[in-house]
Amino acid sequence: MKLGGIVLAILLVIGTITPLDARSAQGSQDQSRGERLHREETVIKDLHLALAHTGGAARIYFHAACYQGDDSRVLFPVIDVQPPQSGESGLEAVQKIFRNDKDARVTETRSGIVTIVIGKVSGAILSTKLPLLKLSRSARYNPGGPGGAIDTIESAAVVKAAAHKLGIHQEPYFYIGLVEPPMKTLPHLPPEMRNVTVDQALDTIAKTFPGVVVYGECTRPDGGVLIDINFDWFKTGD
Repeated sequence: MKLGGIVLAILLVIGTITPLDARSAQGSQDQSRGERLHREETVIKDLHLALAHTGGAARIYFHAACYQGDDSRVLFPVIDVQPPQSGESGLEAVQKIFRNDKDARVTETRSGIVTIVIGKVSGAILSTKLPLLKLSRSARYNPGGPGGAIDTIESAAVVKAAAHKLGIHQEPYFYIGLVEPPMKTLPHLPPEMRNVTVDQALDTIAKTFPGVVVYGECTRPDGGVLIDINFDWFKTGD
């Protein structure tokens, strides 16, 4: 190789090198994100074990850190949870799951929904009133995913207007999963809801389907709030 070629090759290699500190920080953040996603799966599994015999519904609200990678994401927080004790179920069992975490508070609403709040949650968008929420046939049978019930709520004009006013941004997402066909034998929502808040509509979803409605939020560097609302199914066999 000629000298000029050697110099060019060296410059190309140098140009592709990322400073060690930056690579370490990014690697640590990627690992942290993976751990937190795994933690969410663990929490949902524990809740299933605690509520399976009672048929109880559950909601999770949390405020945590934003993931600052190629795109912004709301990270499920790392929390200290314990598996439910054998033979225990319902509210008491769920409270014991989170008993060692000082940031988690577990209560039960008047309608019987077990509610877990992690961190200082604002949830400002949840009080938005929906005069009329119409659900398509697919949305009535599918709480999550494109065109599902949660997507329909977030896409409502009054919710978008409230989000803009409050400086709230919705997390973009990719959905991988099966779409339930509209069959009367399957759990499903009513064709419409009237004069309900976003939170009340999400309660209805939580009480209709076997799983957990999760509301997460984080504060972005620019001061805006990023939210993510999703539905985690209880997996058969958990």
